[in-house]
Amino acid sequence: ILIQLDEGSGTHPPPVSSRFSPWKELCEGLQYVWKTPHLRAAIWIAVLVNFTAFPLSIGLLPYVAREIFGTDQTGLGYLMASFAIGSLVGSIILGMVGHKVRPARAMIFFAIVWHLFLAMFVWVDQLFLGMILIGLAGLAHNLSLVPLVGLLMRTSDPGLRGRVMGVRMLAIYTLPISLMVAGWLIDSINFHRTMSLYMVTGVALTLVIGRYAQDWHLAAAGTSVTDAVRAWRCHWPRVLPLPHPSPRNNRWLRDNPWFEQDVLPHLRERVAALLSPEGA
Repeated sequence: ILIQLDEGSGTHPPPVSSRFSPWKELCEGLQYVWKTPHLRAAIWIAVLVNFTAFPLSIGLLPYVAREIFGTDQTGLGYLMASFAIGSLVGSIILGMVGHKVRPARAMIFFAIVWHLFLAMFVWVDQLFLGMILIGLAGLAHNLSLVPLVGLLMRTSDPGLRGRVMGVRMLAIYTLPISLMVAGWLIDSINFHRTMSLYMVTGVALTLVIGRYAQDWHLAAAGTSVTDAVRAWRCHWPRVLPLPHPSPRNNRWLRDNPWFEQDVLPHLRERVAALLSPEGA
């Protein structure tokens, strides 16, 4: 967890042109996304899942129904309905508890879960089990992409929100490219190996995107939570890395008593200073 301990984020949108020009608006959106790290990460996630996850979730299902499960249009309908029902359940869950969801964490975590369910789906040959797995993939799909869109909408500058969503829509165009590549690979190395390669690539690159976010905020963080927190003086007072405030971290706190002895007193003083009438 990172907490910002200054008075501004330091991210300023580029000037918005007064005359309407689709090309200029696209360039403004791309420039803004590229200079805003959390938006850039979200767009990369969108690009990635359209290349690695959506081909199997949507485009290749007819092939799977016929060649893997040996079924007809009815079986294909069951598979597509299972994915849609999973997505619906995901929307209902977010509608009920969405205010408690941390969108950046959700989009990365459930993007990984989505790929893992699809990786299992690739290796089953029973229709009922396939329906369950593709339904769970649909659930993870919505739990990843809806928070992603929410992150883009809530954290973008209002004057550039439409441009940011336009850039998001461009991620869709990796899907047809991926389908063409998948067709060639399936002919070359078979379906199971191709989709396994896609899923492994998706999980690996999602982890790379998540790791990039930490590296951008904490250039000297190290490779673990402990290393990141131990190097807190490298980022103080603007940013402070903290372990996640969860009962699961009680053991970490017992194993690292220096955190409560050294870090927490400085944090309390900094927060008190920021909340005082004079500010910091």
